[in-house]
Amino acid sequence: WRSDWKAIASHIIRTGRQEIDVRVAAYSWGAGYGFIRLATALMNQGVGVKVAVLSDPVYRNAWMLWRSLWSPILGEPVISIPENVGKVLYLRQETSWPRGHKCISRSDKTIIEDQGVLLQSHVWMDDASKFHDLVFTNMV
Repeated sequence: WRSDWKAIASHIIRTGRQEIDVRVAAYSWGAGYGFIRLATALMNQGVGVKVAVLSDPVYRNAWMLWRSLWSPILGEPVISIPENVGKVLYLRQETSWPRGHKCISRSDKTIIEDQGVLLQSHVWMDDASKFHDLVFTNMV
């Protein structure tokens, strides 16, 4: 989740084919922070993300970590998906902290599909069979 996403986006573009087909599977901060940074970096270079499958995506505020959870004034954070993303499928859990956050679209071009809440803890969400099924059916 803490990678240099601009450098990774540049690498994808430099080493990709003429028509770049980017698909992402991510979990936790890698979904709610890293994926968002990657998608934004790709958007800035004119490349889209075809589909993203996210497991328990957790919003992360880089300056105010407390805002990554919940605020009595601001409420629960949401993950704002960049407009260059075609489709997002995501799963969440409400058993333990941190908890995945709702994904919303910045544009009507992005399809968001909430795949529901699983009854397991956050640390096991990347091992969830439903997550794996979504990845395998959407990454081909």
